[in-house]
Formats: sequence, structure tokens, C-alpha cells
Amino acid sequence: MPTIRVLPTFPERPTNPARCYIHSGVIEINKSRFDQLPMATQEYVLNHELGHYHTQSFDEVKADQYALRKMALKKPYSLRNYLDSVNNVSYGNKRRVEQAKHDVLTIAANNGSSKAKELLQRMGYASADGSITWVHYKWLGIIMLLAFILIITIVIKHK
Repeated sequence: MPTIRVLPTFPERPTNPARCYIHSGVIEINKSRFDQLPMATQEYVLNHELGHYHTQSFDEVKADQYALRKMALKKPYSLRNYLDSVNNVSYGNKRRVEQAKHDVLTIAANNGSSKAKELLQRMGYASADGSITWVHYKWLGIIMLLAFILIITIVIKHK
């Protein structure tokens, strides 16, 4: 079971609001940074750190998705608060922000938002029903081509 410890600051990472030691379940809160965050972001941060522990992963996106599952549609504006929170603490990590947008739009689309469905399609994401769009096939093709070139290069070098 996770344990929460509140420290005055993290001298080595003063802007980091919290951290998790996934094997021991100790979550440390950087009080000086955490207290500056809006309440919804504080809730997100705690759920995010719990996500590291429960998924036993250092993957930031997995921890974000865990937090989203805990927060989504439980309070008014929960999806908006989640997006704002990811933006606030991800320090420009585009992968996290884009994944958060996709995840929020998917939840909204699955709950009947035609605007969210439209945005998912316009942004080239899989549609709300999870089907793959042409954009995904394009990128899959590019990745397969690069893998093929890499394999050919390795084979040629070993001859």
C-alpha cells in the first residue's frame, strides 16, 4: 500500500511537485511546489504518482492514463481539469500532452460528444470506436519501411 510523505522541497528538482518510488510505494510530495498548484492539479498529481505505483512503471503516459481513469467524469470539468493539469506539470512534453488530448477526446466521444468525434477524426486519431484511420496506416507504412531498410542494412553488413 502506498505511503505519502510530505517534504518541504526537492532541492535537486524544485519544480517537480511529487515523485514515486514504485517498488516501495513511497510517494513524496514537494510541499513548496505542490501547494502552488490548483486543487484539481493536486488531485491529478496524486493520482499520477499512484499510477506509477499501481502500474509498476516509470512511463509518464501510463501514469497519466491511470490518473485520468480515476478522475474522468467524476466531477464537473474533470476532463478539462485533467488536460490543464497535464499541461501544467509535463513541462512541454509533447508526447504526454498529445496523448492526454487523445484520451480526453476519446472519452468525450464515447460519451456522445459529436464535437469530440469530429476533432478526433480531424486530428487524424483513431475514431471513437477505436478503428484505425488512414493516418495511422500511413505512419505504420513508414515505420515498416524504415524497419525493412534497417534489416537489409544489418544483413549486408554481416555478409
